[in-house]
Amino acid sequence: RAKLVDVQLQIRELENDPTATGRRDIISGLEGRLAQKTKTLITTIEKLQGRIGTLSKHVSHASEVIRVLRKETQQATLMSSMEIGGKKSEELKKRLSKVQKKRMTLASTIALSEQSAEGANKDIPQDLDSGSEYSDSENSDSGDGASLRDGGAFTAELKRAEKENI
Repeated sequence: RAKLVDVQLQIRELENDPTATGRRDIISGLEGRLAQKTKTLITTIEKLQGRIGTLSKHVSHASEVIRVLRKETQQATLMSSMEIGGKKSEELKKRLSKVQKKRMTLASTIALSEQSAEGANKDIPQDLDSGSEYSDSENSDSGDGASLRDGGAFTAELKRAEKENI
């Protein structure tokens, strides 16, 4: 606050100075300081522009590196997924082939069981086939297409298929 009051006093003295010499000295001193500050400012701006140019080049280079890395990462991910997919595809084909073979074996076993059941049913008189003298467990179809009179071939084949994880 004291400095402000001091500056204000100097300004009043200059305003009251009858000679213009004092004013010219102050003005030329201010102009000299202003010119020096302007040169310093211009030099600082030029340095900053150079640094900005250098930083811009670094940013551009970093952006290019990032773009290349992203592309390589995408390609690596794609290759990895293709390898995994290929392995899975081959593995699934093998499993499908095994399952199809097991299904065909099971289907032929069921067909044989049905044939033997039909043969067994021919030996049974029609009036006894109705189940009047037999319990349901002895004379009914188990729902799997095989009769209980097939001699256990279907059951054995079914157990074998379960062991192979169909």
